[in-house]
Amino acid sequence: SVVYKSTDNPLSINFDGSILVKWNCGNHNMKTIDFFTVSAHTQGVTTVVGAAHPLASEGGDIFFLDTKFSKFVGEIEYSVAPVSLGGITGKKHTVGKIIKGEI
Repeated sequence: SVVYKSTDNPLSINFDGSILVKWNCGNHNMKTIDFFTVSAHTQGVTTVVGAAHPLASEGGDIFFLDTKFSKFVGEIEYSVAPVSLGGITGKKHTVGKIIKGEI
């Protein structure tokens, strides 16, 4: 299983309304992970917004830019789940919540 580490400012809103999602797994078992699914939960509905590959990064930080909810106004909760090279999805991890206003 993947061990997540806390990270400073896991969610941030860009000037165009897109949201930068950041999480950290250190370098724990990254060789067995193919990608992470990134999901957004809002208004009672969870939507997969994309996938992020755990490319080599210093310290294990992984980033994903969500453009699907760039015009959305309200609260969004983001979560990620690892998918192994064998196609098995691991346990979901909540990255954080953010409240967006009008741009």
